[in-house]
Amino acid sequence: MTSPDPLTDLTLEFREVTGKHEGWLQEHGQLLSELVPNHELLTWLVAEMREHVNVLLAEIPPEVKYPPINWATTLAEDAEKIWDDLGQWVRDILVARFHPSRRELPDCWPLHVGAVENLLWLKRWWHLMFAPRANQSLAAEWYTRWRADAMRELGEAIEREATTSRAEKCSVGMHLGRPLPGTKVAEAAPPSHLQPPAMTAVGAGRGGYGGALPPGVDPNAPGAQAWSQMPTPTGQVKVDEPANDLAAAENWWPQLEQARTADLAERRAREKAAADAKNANKAAASERLAQRYRDDVGAPPSP
Repeated sequence: MTSPDPLTDLTLEFREVTGKHEGWLQEHGQLLSELVPNHELLTWLVAEMREHVNVLLAEIPPEVKYPPINWATTLAEDAEKIWDDLGQWVRDILVARFHPSRRELPDCWPLHVGAVENLLWLKRWWHLMFAPRANQSLAAEWYTRWRADAMRELGEAIEREATTSRAEKCSVGMHLGRPLPGTKVAEAAPPSHLQPPAMTAVGAGRGGYGGALPPGVDPNAPGAQAWSQMPTPTGQVKVDEPANDLAAAENWWPQLEQARTADLAERRAREKAAADAKNANKAAASERLAQRYRDDVGAPPSP
């Protein structure tokens, strides 16, 4: 019913709308009060499902969690993560725990695909031996056989590549006969003046060094007689070489970055060429189909 006063009509309409809003608020409040316990229940259910998922993941067979890597056909997206994981594993596990020397793990190993593949499968089996329900013999074989086999094959792969390319062998700080940029090579320590001199024919029968003393040493000086009575050495005095240093990451990480960048660029270029060839084949197939339609019907097909 409409009153003659517009203001009264507006007031009545406002009260009606306000009443509806109050009813809706009460209804929504009731729904929220019912949803809060359900929200807590859903949160608990999600947490329980997460635990079940973790259990299921732990029961996945090791060969599924760590599948074999076909390094030759790995996509660039996957290879990028594989490179990163391999570098971290070599640094944090192989070098930190087993201390290979720079002779055993040359500075240029990332630049040799044979060395990279050997370390990839060695890393894979490292993870497999710690997988749930893994055979305990895996660890024994890894420690006693696989690691030694992989390191030996790694060195042989590098040597074969040098022979194939007719270049000089790789050594500390060198790759195929060329120095590696930024590689730190420790210098051999100079011989000490206290190093015993070689035996001389004079007085050789008097035992020790036959009285031979380093040049400039007073025979009457304290300890000179003890020097002359030192036992005859049975071999050469060796000085530590850089090849015996630990294969620390600082020696090979620059080569890892170089190899990673070059490898990913090559894979992306190969994948782009394959994609371009696939698109070209699809376009050619579409054109052949359109030409056949034109030949049969006499008009191009409508889009």
